[in-house]
Amino acid sequence: MSETVEPFSNGIQIGLRVPVILFALAGVVLALVLIRRLGALAGILGALGGLFVAADQVVNVAWVLQLTSMANGDFDPDEYTTVNNAYTVADPIVITIGVALLVGALAAAALRKRADPRPAPYQQAPFPQQPPPFPQQQFPQQPPQQFPPQPQPPFNAQ
Repeated sequence: MSETVEPFSNGIQIGLRVPVILFALAGVVLALVLIRRLGALAGILGALGGLFVAADQVVNVAWVLQLTSMANGDFDPDEYTTVNNAYTVADPIVITIGVALLVGALAAAALRKRADPRPAPYQQAPFPQQPPPFPQQQFPQQPPQQFPPQPQPPFNAQ
């Protein structure tokens, strides 16, 4: 038994990240399916946020695999450090964008106005609505009042 601490194997590191990738992609699909209920802005932001979270996990898998292959091949400490630093900078940038988009999606969904103007069933009055008014009765129309004819001036033919 070794007394030194060793990093997880590549299989364990990939196995830990694949469920997160699948969960994030399921969130993308869910956000797109619920876009009518959440609103266009919230749905799009949620889908993009899920894509960025999935991309972050893919970057982490690539990070592990590339550094392992560099360590097992011709080892150049400067190149190894440069690649490690690039992944160290890229990882927090990608995950921060993803989480910011997800928070934006939550805020957009919370601030969205309700599309249906009808009140919810629990907000209806406990008593029935008033019945419709009686139909208006139709009275027969009276013929227009006729006035006696006015005398016409005589025709003057000159």
